[in-house]
Amino acid sequence: MRIALFLLICVAAALPASAEIAVGYTAEWIAHQSRLVALATPLDVENIKGPGQVWFTRVRFRLDDVVKGPESKGDAVTIYDFSRKESDTLALDKARKESKQILVFAKVAEHMFEEIEGKYTFTRVPQFKSAYYPDQVVSKVFTPEFRLLTSLDELLKRTRAQVAHESDLIRSHWKGNIGTKWLEVPLHSEAHRHLYAGSLCYLWVPEYKEDK
Repeated sequence: MRIALFLLICVAAALPASAEIAVGYTAEWIAHQSRLVALATPLDVENIKGPGQVWFTRVRFRLDDVVKGPESKGDAVTIYDFSRKESDTLALDKARKESKQILVFAKVAEHMFEEIEGKYTFTRVPQFKSAYYPDQVVSKVFTPEFRLLTSLDELLKRTRAQVAHESDLIRSHWKGNIGTKWLEVPLHSEAHRHLYAGSLCYLWVPEYKEDK
């Protein structure tokens, strides 16, 4: 992962100053990067002032359907969000009051802020957060076929398939590892229309590597 990011930075550095690299994320990549994926209902929401202009939103969720993770249905977990200059950008307290279910993707925070180090945070932060409401269009998520993904049902279907695939690899004692690679986005694709910002566009996808 670090090597891929380093190479992407090198590509960006070689381009003119006016150019801008655009990177999109596939459902499969988000599922792979997440430690916890679940349909969950917020039970308690607290906004906490962090360092400088940072705000943390601490949310206690009830897990209604666990797609991936060590937790079980009915468990309660805490997930942190963070943003700058404003709190609760996902309107999670409103969702709590309405008992609204949300599809959440979470990872363990590393090298972010000491206040949340080692705790669950949304997989994609601070922008394009990986928490999706059933009654809202999914945004900024793509398929490996360079198509924009807008339906939560399709996002959930692809996530379940990715999780099942990785579980099958583990059960079969697959001798390899799953990393990250990027695909250059074709010029006339749907993903290019949404990502293009003056230069190259890429999608992050899982990469399967056999051990030698």
